[in-house]
Amino acid sequence: MGSLQIFQALMIFGVVQGGILVLAINRLPQKHMLANRVLSIFVLLISVTLLWRITRPGGLLKQIIGIIQDEIIFLYGPVFYLYAQVLLTNIHFSFKQWRIHLLPAVLYLVFQPLMYYNKAFWSPFFAFIILAAFGHSTIYLFKSYRLVVNFKRKSADKRTYINYLQFIIGLLLLCLILGTLTVIAYYLNLPYEFKYYNYDVVWISVSFITFALGYFAMFSPEIFRLPPKEILPANILAKKRTTPRKIIPAEQMDRWKIQLEQWMKNERPYLDPKLTLPELATQLQMDKNQVSQIIHEGFHLNFYDFINVYRVEHFITLSQDKNYQHYTLLGLAFEVGFNSKSTFHKAFKKVKNTTPKVFLNSQKNNSIINH
Repeated sequence: MGSLQIFQALMIFGVVQGGILVLAINRLPQKHMLANRVLSIFVLLISVTLLWRITRPGGLLKQIIGIIQDEIIFLYGPVFYLYAQVLLTNIHFSFKQWRIHLLPAVLYLVFQPLMYYNKAFWSPFFAFIILAAFGHSTIYLFKSYRLVVNFKRKSADKRTYINYLQFIIGLLLLCLILGTLTVIAYYLNLPYEFKYYNYDVVWISVSFITFALGYFAMFSPEIFRLPPKEILPANILAKKRTTPRKIIPAEQMDRWKIQLEQWMKNERPYLDPKLTLPELATQLQMDKNQVSQIIHEGFHLNFYDFINVYRVEHFITLSQDKNYQHYTLLGLAFEVGFNSKSTFHKAFKKVKNTTPKVFLNSQKNNSIINH
């Protein structure tokens, strides 16, 4: 069997593995429906690309499928980033908000007729377009990696999710590097053997993405299921609509205050800039009215003031950490969960009765005096 046949066999296995994976993750009990659907789209994009490479059609069909394949290159990054978001966060997906990520693919599709009817003019630019597509995907891989880093900071115990996404991101990055080398080799007229070897290795590396996903589906199926705390039996959901508002008795308030404080200290949910009362209640597996009562009656604060107290204290802690000395004040503010400069300054002044800069300068002066 020649090297080309081996390459084709591996790509065929990749397509078959992709099809099996899509069926398997969507038939799991208590599956993470939205995440698995987005992953299915990602796997199907890979399978379509591999199928085109295996069949190698000619004529008009070749041109049509070639356009589809180029479009897919612009979709890999956004779709994978959406998958990472859905898997690791409580994002509420809205196509209306997400469609802006499809803009590069749409623009490329709009320019296709011009490129087709004036190939001589557009041919020199094609390499730059493909490299731009690779760069576009790289940006989304970086954004996905940042999500994993933030998730690791808040949920370091969930190593399975972290290892899984880090491995897939690494594999995707390898595909992009090989693809970039292939385009450069082709347009620089490097020796045929180098171009041929590198070009086919790109496709093999793409097929290994489906192999890797299949491996994780087999040995770590919990990745593709809802976390236990998010799975509610139907009868509980039904009761939730009719159950009256739950009130915590005064004699139990201290116990619930301690539990909430421990959760805030250990899990640090305040690092999420989009944290809401319902999301915090879900994490605590409590009714949101109960959590609101604990915050109002136990700490005499509203929800956002309560959360911002922890953010401000964490900001002060990081400002004294040697690993964060190169951060600006605003950079530190974003690290602890604030999402704007004005919100940060307003919250800090409310908690400490002074501005962040004045407070930190006073801390430094006190430290110098004490030494």
